[in-house]
Amino acid sequence: MIKIPANDRIVLVTNSRGQSVEIKLSITAFSATHNTSNVGVMIGMLGLGANDSQNRLWAGAWGAAASMPCTLGSFMGAAHTFANYFWWTPREEICAKSPSYEIDSLRLSNPSVSYRMTTPDPLKMESGTYEGSLTYSVGPGGDFDFGDNLLATDDSVTLNFTLTVEHTLKFQFPAGYGSVTLNPAGGWQQWLNKGRRPEKLWADQRFKIWASSPFSVTLQCDNALNDQCAIKNAAGHTVPVATRLTLPGGLRNASNQTLERFLLSTNPEVISPSQYVDNGNATLHFEVDRDQVKTMIDEHSGSTYKGNITVIWNSEI
Repeated sequence: MIKIPANDRIVLVTNSRGQSVEIKLSITAFSATHNTSNVGVMIGMLGLGANDSQNRLWAGAWGAAASMPCTLGSFMGAAHTFANYFWWTPREEICAKSPSYEIDSLRLSNPSVSYRMTTPDPLKMESGTYEGSLTYSVGPGGDFDFGDNLLATDDSVTLNFTLTVEHTLKFQFPAGYGSVTLNPAGGWQQWLNKGRRPEKLWADQRFKIWASSPFSVTLQCDNALNDQCAIKNAAGHTVPVATRLTLPGGLRNASNQTLERFLLSTNPEVISPSQYVDNGNATLHFEVDRDQVKTMIDEHSGSTYKGNITVIWNSEI
């Protein structure tokens, strides 16, 4: 007989910063080798093959089926002095087979288990190595119970767990991305040829993003106006540049909103993944609005406006 700890056990795993999470573990299958003296001698049929001998030794045939509620996983070969087996253990109940003949000695060796581990959502766990352990009792009435006639060499077995969470925050910009030129839609020809003032000046910078953990994004400005960045000309005239961000749908802000042309500022904005984002399409949008463009053209025509805008992505939040 075998009775295996098929029900969930709670394991607490802790990282180096003292942060702990619970995982669940259940044993889903058990395999081992039953070692005996010569089966042909025990059943009085020396001429039979090994598999036939083992099947005759046990009621219901050893290799044909497991004992309910266990189910047969695989019959992995036999000899006249041993038989391998693999049984699925869906419930924490006794699975037993009765011998058809008296067995003078029986030893269980090579025990192995299959298990199911259920972890928290790793996207909600901090990076790091989490460690913990789970101890099972072995022997009559224990977690691993092989009946009263088989006594274990050890009365317990301890499983040690090491879980590593490695988050990703990666950006890939095209070559030459560090320089952005703001232009009106369609270029300057309508202004030069027809005197039609541009509605706005703008430029988009596309990039790729990989993210599996929360991060913050904030602006750092050479020229700042309130919480926005700006550009200015040689005369010192300064105009704000709205810096906006579009991210894939798997990334959301603190209000659980998707980020479509979201206005960035010098105040950090925390962004969290609702799913792992892999090679997602993203865009930075830079804009100078109509009123600012009017002032630039009417009062400072012919001058050049410049400024550095730094977008800071921080995974340490």
